[in-house]
Formats: sequence, structure tokens, C-alpha cells
Amino acid sequence: MVFDRVTPVRTARIAVRPRSAVTRLGEGRGRVHAVVFGSADFAAAEVDESSLALGAAAAPPEAHPAGRPRDVDRDGFVDFVAAFALANTAVAAGGEACLSGTLRDGTRFRGCERTEAAHAQP
Repeated sequence: MVFDRVTPVRTARIAVRPRSAVTRLGEGRGRVHAVVFGSADFAAAEVDESSLALGAAAAPPEAHPAGRPRDVDRDGFVDFVAAFALANTAVAAGGEACLSGTLRDGTRFRGCERTEAAHAQP
């Protein structure tokens, strides 16, 4: 997704789960779920799923399962969860996973989260 310099980008609180999945990045398998958290001033239920892009590769969400709104953190605000193929994201263990997208009203957002460092294999 390419952002112009005119429209401001809102900061969104996100989480990438499971965080430990990025330690398997070299295997090129698996799925991660990205959560965009809703709040009193951010309507995550209004995320336009087709606009989502995760990681340095700007990976789109998987079509199945489709993204869905739900209250992940049980704070009374609807959050949005989407699944991504890990191999498509270019998210590195110990790096930063960033998710960008737009709401249905055109509001752009971006949020980032540090990933866990890879653990040494025994």
C-alpha cells in the first residue's frame, strides 16, 4: 500500500500472534494472526480487509479464513483479526512487524509490534 503525504496516518495498537511463530520464519510455513485493537476513538470493526498489508513485504491477508471482528482483549471494544501466511510477510524474528491499512471511511492506519528473537536450537 502506498500512502500519500496529504492524508495523516493514524497509529493503531496491534498484536501479531503467535509472536513465537516468527522464529519459524526460515521454515516458510505457518500462519500468523494480526489483531487491530479497537478503542473509544478507533473503530477497528471498520477495517477494510482488502487494504491490509503486513510486514516488509506488505503481505495481504489470506482469503480463508476471512478476517473477522471480535473483542479479543475483552475490553468492550470490537477488534479486527486477520490471518497471514508467515512466509509472505518478510517479518524477521527479533525485528518489527508492522501492519497498515484503511478503515472503510478511508482513514489510514499503521501499527507496529516487536517480534520475539529466535531461540537457539539445542
